[in-house]
Amino acid sequence: MFRFRAPVLLLIVVALWTAPRRCRALEARAAGTAKQAWSQEIRDALGFETAELWTGGTFVTEPKQSGTGAMRWDHHAVNGALECRTAPADLSAFNKMSFWLHSNRADNATFMIIVESRSKREELSYFSKKVTVDWTGWQRLEFHFRSFGSARSPAGWNKIDKIRFAAAGWNQTPTDEAVWVLDALDFAYSDEPYRPSIEVNKYVAEPAKEDFLKRLRPEHPRLVLLDEDLPRIKAFVRDDPRGKAWYTNARREAESLYLKPVRKHELPDGRRLLSISRDVVNRMYHWGFFYRLEGDRKWLERAWQELEAVVGFADWNPSHYLDTAEMMHAVGIGYDWFYRDLTEAQRKTIRDGLWQHGLRLSYAAYMGLQAEGSQGWRKVENNWNFVCNGGTSLGALAVLDEMPEPCSEILHAAFQYIQIPLDHFEPDGAWWEGIGYWGYSMRYLLSYLQGLETACGTDFGFVEALRGKGFSRAGDFPVYLVTPLGGIYNFADSGSGGGSFQHWGLFYLADKYRHPLYQYFQEQATGGTLEDILYYRPFASELAIQDVPLDKHFRGTEVAAMRSSWTDRGALFAGIKCGKNGIAHAHQDLGSFIFYGRGVPWLIDLGTERQTYLTHQHHLPKSDFYRIREEGHNTLVFNPDEKFSQAANGNSTIVRFESSPEDVFAIADLTDAYRRHATSVKRGYRLFHNRRAFLVQDEIRSEQASDLWWFAHGGAGIEYVLSDTGRSVLLKRDNKICYAYLLAPAEAQFTVMDAQPLASSPNPDIQNRNKGLRKLAVHLPKSENVALAALFVPVDDTEPEPAVTPKVMPLDSWDLSRDEARSR
Repeated sequence: MFRFRAPVLLLIVVALWTAPRRCRALEARAAGTAKQAWSQEIRDALGFETAELWTGGTFVTEPKQSGTGAMRWDHHAVNGALECRTAPADLSAFNKMSFWLHSNRADNATFMIIVESRSKREELSYFSKKVTVDWTGWQRLEFHFRSFGSARSPAGWNKIDKIRFAAAGWNQTPTDEAVWVLDALDFAYSDEPYRPSIEVNKYVAEPAKEDFLKRLRPEHPRLVLLDEDLPRIKAFVRDDPRGKAWYTNARREAESLYLKPVRKHELPDGRRLLSISRDVVNRMYHWGFFYRLEGDRKWLERAWQELEAVVGFADWNPSHYLDTAEMMHAVGIGYDWFYRDLTEAQRKTIRDGLWQHGLRLSYAAYMGLQAEGSQGWRKVENNWNFVCNGGTSLGALAVLDEMPEPCSEILHAAFQYIQIPLDHFEPDGAWWEGIGYWGYSMRYLLSYLQGLETACGTDFGFVEALRGKGFSRAGDFPVYLVTPLGGIYNFADSGSGGGSFQHWGLFYLADKYRHPLYQYFQEQATGGTLEDILYYRPFASELAIQDVPLDKHFRGTEVAAMRSSWTDRGALFAGIKCGKNGIAHAHQDLGSFIFYGRGVPWLIDLGTERQTYLTHQHHLPKSDFYRIREEGHNTLVFNPDEKFSQAANGNSTIVRFESSPEDVFAIADLTDAYRRHATSVKRGYRLFHNRRAFLVQDEIRSEQASDLWWFAHGGAGIEYVLSDTGRSVLLKRDNKICYAYLLAPAEAQFTVMDAQPLASSPNPDIQNRNKGLRKLAVHLPKSENVALAALFVPVDDTEPEPAVTPKVMPLDSWDLSRDEARSR
């Protein structure tokens, strides 16, 4: 056997100890060499020494930090970006960016640092970092490259195309109040270990990292459904008619899934594995549930086939991390629910795959380590946060005792990051991405909370900390935005709006916060799913649905609903959409509305444009698609051309919302959305005449004439009968009639158009053709100061024409105490 002599061994130890230091020294020298190679033009650009090398800013000599001057960046609503014309093309020798920023206000205004690095010329890919300005005066900002998020697989820090600072886009609201001065942009190399700081406004303090393992239930199963809950569930599905029906539905689904082939790694749309991941989640829950209740080994054997296949995939598509997170959820549930009857070899196979394809990558993201796939998901504000942090946590809880160090780090970080989007439920429970993404967000946030509680015996105060907050009222959002026919007001990317909305999350919220309305709604709406069985905890209540307020304004999100009854399918219902453009999954739909009555969807939202999810195939902007544009919604279009009519970052609020038993109205200020075209734009919506008629009234003030269009899209199968004068239209469907009257202006007329783009608009062949759908339109080619009012009154076709004609009164004078209608 060969043995090292002492001097040789000493040399090896010294070499191993000094090697990292030498490597760091070489990297530091490489950074210095790279900086010396910069041209004078690059140095002047990074020093903000001349305005010619930047767009969007103004060169100033005071204030400054170094050199001859600095760059002033203001009027961000107009100058949305400050862009460097000459940036270093290769930053791979560095790992830190720094610059000085002087602010006149500490108002939490934000901007994004965007470092473009295109791997494909036609696709914008970049590194990004969000900065919140909460100080006045000078402050030096320094960011490690690992703190930057990435979008669409950037080519790398060695291939930089452009550097810019953006106050617009990325869900930001630029203003003209903030004035920023930037100076001394620099890049450097540091050998200090990097670990991301977690800066989160928390509703509840995170437990100590060690507490997750200390509180962990040692045995399996421990996720979502415990064995101690099985007797209660068995009694429910055996003795309760509702439970029997739900059980039958769930078993039918389990058997159907059982007969399907094992899933393969495929990206059906060329980008996403997501449909496969979701299907595997569904399979694990159904097969695991019936195995635990009935003990038939066929479910165990089929689940193992599926688990063996998915952990054997090359990856779980981490470039689109929703796919990875949902698969972690699936594998975590499968591992946990079948654990006792899997062999140790099978368990190891599953654990290894869960770590390699999922937990390893999430751990890297939380710890600031480089790894394949996207990493910015951990701190975003939309549904991705709940799905990715939640799915990761469920996987980590399944194997926490077997991988204690990395899984404890994962759970500790995720507990903090997952709180970031909760602010969007404030103050009234709405979700800013619409009902569709409310459902997706809840699926993962609530599964996460339930998983914490069952695995650790506590959610560490999470649910209690949210009592009385917007989240505790989150069930109001779908309840109020469901139409009398059972579908939803489908603004944003929320599908077609048809069908019958239901979500088991309402049972969870009902149980935790004792909301009888949520329990009542889901009991009435659901046909029964496995999740209903898992989360149903009925409690006695004295809810009288007829006493529940008929109307709701969701502040912040600025959405509202008004109706004439909770129980009548023929009730009148109006949904109103204001809020913000430019946010996740939003359309250019500020001011839009829908209207139902007598069991007919008279005026609708066309819904999701599927092609906006496939931009990796066609590379067309959202502004090309009719269903995204203003003209594809029930709102106004000024001076139509190929661009958006509303500001892409426009904001609108419901400034008045008042309700009585007979009458309800909302008034929205749309001025900011149409700021390029008018000095004031307001829209009023009113259910009146004992809630049998619906009025939409616009008031527009402008200093110049505009080419103005007003649109209202009709539902499928509606027949339009236009009067000779064009001042009224009969909308007919299913032995029902809706009278539409154009009350003002006197010279205007209705026209009926196909739901197609205007001649001046883009019209890509791949977009939804809206076949058979039509819309009401009013065209005022030269409008300045105008009041435009339309009245809708639905009746049965056996009823006479309604005797209601409201007097068109200024919106500022609307008052519930007045009778706004007169008989004729």
